[in-house]
Amino acid sequence: MIDDPVLQPWQLEYHRLRKLGGGDYWKGCGLAEQEARSKMTPYELGLADHRSLRDATEMHNRRPPIGCPFADGTREKAEYHRGWNALPSRP
Repeated sequence: MIDDPVLQPWQLEYHRLRKLGGGDYWKGCGLAEQEARSKMTPYELGLADHRSLRDATEMHNRRPPIGCPFADGTREKAEYHRGWNALPSRP
């Protein structure tokens, strides 16, 4: 008897994202990213955005940066910028 092959972790993640997007993998990726970002604190969000922009720039795949989602003068915006500035610049 032939056993079912064991699914690799990337295959499980692909199927999860495709199901999340109603059969569309890329839509599922976008929804998963929105969900993950909604669970982050302003500090974590700023840090993640800065890291993402820096990594994309190094890979020559730079897209326009995501703007700060918080209103000017709010505590959340200050925390977002504190997270953005926490990542040391590379030489």
